[in-house]
Amino acid sequence: MNARLHEDEARGPTGHAGERATQQVLLAELLRPFAATLLPQLPARWVVYGAGEVGRALVLACAALGARPVAFVESEPAGFPDEVDGLAVWSPVRAREEKIDFFVLGTYASAEGMRRTLGEVFVTGERAWTVRQLQAPAMSLPPGEDLLERAHVVLAAGRSMAEFLWLEANKVERMDATVAVNAADRRQFHLDRYEFAATFASGRHVLDCACGTGYGSALLATRGPAASVIGIDLDEATVAYAVRHHSRGGVRFLVADAGRLDMLESGSVDLVVSFETIEHVPDDLAMLGELRRVLRPGGRLVVSTPNNWPVEISPFHVRTYDEAAFRAVLGGWFEVVAMYGQWPSSAGRPGRMALSSATDESSPECLVAVCDVP
Repeated sequence: MNARLHEDEARGPTGHAGERATQQVLLAELLRPFAATLLPQLPARWVVYGAGEVGRALVLACAALGARPVAFVESEPAGFPDEVDGLAVWSPVRAREEKIDFFVLGTYASAEGMRRTLGEVFVTGERAWTVRQLQAPAMSLPPGEDLLERAHVVLAAGRSMAEFLWLEANKVERMDATVAVNAADRRQFHLDRYEFAATFASGRHVLDCACGTGYGSALLATRGPAASVIGIDLDEATVAYAVRHHSRGGVRFLVADAGRLDMLESGSVDLVVSFETIEHVPDDLAMLGELRRVLRPGGRLVVSTPNNWPVEISPFHVRTYDEAAFRAVLGGWFEVVAMYGQWPSSAGRPGRMALSSATDESSPECLVAVCDVP
């Protein structure tokens, strides 16, 4: 059995069959941590009791980790085909005759239901069965009634089920605006900033500082088009995702700290893009100093931050800036050429990015500064 094969199957069918296939792979990924705890306990010959959706998903999760049972076991196997997912379906009597000494229960049953099943099915005959582990796996299912629908769309976009679940779990901090995990208006809000930055990127060597999943780096390369783009991010898993899905000619991704860009020579880039980063870093001055160092004379910085968001509502932020504070911190290293505000579509101004003005009737959600090296 092959996890990749099942992911491909999940992408293909539509309707009820496609939904069931996607759900199977989704369950398998959620069960994978539990399957990993089973592996050290498994003998050479083991079976899974229950050939339903959870049992099948558990087998798929174990197979992805290199472990495969001998068969499924069902109390009434006549209700099942002779094989399910390439494994025979046995009765408990057959399992005892085959000298199977380890059953994994793949079921939604409660702990009491599991005990009852063990008592009725396994603790009979000449052999005495003992319970080595009676603990249901903890599965943290991402919220949302449309989870399967989103999974279908994301799988069709070439992501694996594991990547879909990773994007779901990290959707607040690690968005990929090119796939439908986050809401469409939020994805567009982030894409619009990169579209704006791309107007400065033509023919330039660009650093995308805190590139996240890398979609913006790819956009800068294609829409600028930039001569080259280096995307850096502190998180290894995020950079690995960027490499898998947004690498292309002239774009490369590296794991690096925004406050220590040792891999870049001084004056080696023409444009730095850094969106919603400065409010995250422990030392904003160190970050700006490094960005100033790697920019050539006459280079440009396009940088954004949420506008006056309280730290209390932003678990990943360590400080907040209003326009005056943002101008002040940037002004220590750069000449602030222009300050823009950006409003989301929920504010009734879809796609609007406009020069900031003290007389504007509403505050923008984000501030976007265009700065030059003096």
